[in-house]
Amino acid sequence: MACFQTSQASAEERLEFLLSAGVKSKDMKRILVRQPQILEYTLSNLKSHVAFLESIGIPNSRIGQIISAAPSFFSYSVEQSLKPTIRYLIQEVGIEESDVGKVVQLSPQILVQRIDSAWKSRSLFLSKELGAPKHSIVKRVTKHPQLLHYSIEDGILPRINFLRSIGMRNSDILKVLTSLTQVLSLSLEENLKQSIFTWLMTLRMKFNP
Repeated sequence: MACFQTSQASAEERLEFLLSAGVKSKDMKRILVRQPQILEYTLSNLKSHVAFLESIGIPNSRIGQIISAAPSFFSYSVEQSLKPTIRYLIQEVGIEESDVGKVVQLSPQILVQRIDSAWKSRSLFLSKELGAPKHSIVKRVTKHPQLLHYSIEDGILPRINFLRSIGMRNSDILKVLTSLTQVLSLSLEENLKQSIFTWLMTLRMKFNP
C-alpha cells in the first residue's frame, strides 16, 4: 500500500508540474495515451526539458502547447538529441539562432525527428530550382518549417512543375508554396487547381478592390 501511495504521489507530482508548465487539463488525457511513460520520468528530467524549451526562446505561454503537440520529446536526451537538432538547424539549414524558437513553435515535431540531411537538401533545392537567394529561402522556411518535411521528388518538384505549367514565375511559385502550405499535401488534380484559383482570386481582390 505504501509503495502504491508513493507511486500515486509521484504521478500526481508529475501531472501537477505539467499543468504548471502550461499543459491544459483537457489535453492531459491525450498526452498520457500517446506517451504514458511520461509519468515514469523523473521530475528533474521534466524540468530540464522545459528549461531547454525556454533556452531556445519558447515563451512560457507556449510551452504547454509544445508539450501537447510533441509529448515524446521528453524521451529524447537534451544533450545528445535536442541540442544537436537545434545546432543543425542553425549551422546547416541556416536558421537564425534567434528564430529557432519560432520554428519549433510552428513545427514542434521537428524536435522528435531524427536529424535529417534532407532538411538542408530541401532548402538548397528550393534555392537552386527557383533561383532564389539562400537567405530568402531560409526566411520562408523559418516562417513555414513544414517545407523541410516534404519529399523533393514526390512532393515539392511535381508541385513546382505544375505551377510552372499554368504560367507562374519562380518568384510567385515560392509565394504559393509558403502562403498555401496545403499545396504540398493536395492532389495535383482538382483540389490543387481549385486552391490555386481561390488564392489568385484573393490576391486580385486584395490589390484591385
